[in-house]
Amino acid sequence: MSRLQRSKAQLIWFRVGLACVAVVAVVIFIQLQKPKVEETPPPAQQQAIRYDILNDIDQAPARRMLEIMLSKRISERELSLLSHQIRDNYPYQQYKEFSISYLIPDMSKSPGYWARAEYNQGEPEKINILGTSIPELQAFQQAPAPPTGQVLGDWLIEETANASRRVVITKDQGKYYYQMQWSPDSEFKSEELKPLAGATEFAYQDKSKDTIFKIQENGDLELSGPDGVFAVGHPLNSYKVSDL
Repeated sequence: MSRLQRSKAQLIWFRVGLACVAVVAVVIFIQLQKPKVEETPPPAQQQAIRYDILNDIDQAPARRMLEIMLSKRISERELSLLSHQIRDNYPYQQYKEFSISYLIPDMSKSPGYWARAEYNQGEPEKINILGTSIPELQAFQQAPAPPTGQVLGDWLIEETANASRRVVITKDQGKYYYQMQWSPDSEFKSEELKPLAGATEFAYQDKSKDTIFKIQENGDLELSGPDGVFAVGHPLNSYKVSDL
């Protein structure tokens, strides 16, 4: 190959190289002009809520009533999602009234339901927590103890219709007291107790009957009267906030 031919070949390759560089530059420029898109991480998979159907009463076409035991207390949002999921598993639109009533293990010995969902024809849906919600329970746990006396036990008695209450048994100057609190920000109502069996069983005399307060071996507080046990309280510190 002559010197002239080599020069022409080098010139051709030089031009090809410049063209490639120009193409790359244009591509980079176009990419830089595109709006930046943030990748949204996929939502965390919601943990399944375990439950058992205790009763299914079918009185078609008037009503259908489900009674369900949840594995634990859940949030209002979880309750709504679960209620819709359960409802959609049934031909609920065929009934004038379709209801789901929920129990939780912490209220197994208390009357009434922890929550209820109602889907009635011609009415808006109703999904309500009737017992103690997670925020209410956490507020009770964070509330201070009674200002006086030695605390012997601190319990939450769960009822429906906003009747849950905190009961604290204290000892002050040789006397025993039960102190009741209806809400985390309310004052304690104090009444004297008569000890029956050391520091595990007490009696409270009101105008109509004796109420026996008995601390069980598992730490629960059992309240009974002439007709038997009517309320059970669980130690307030036994409710693990991390599990709620």
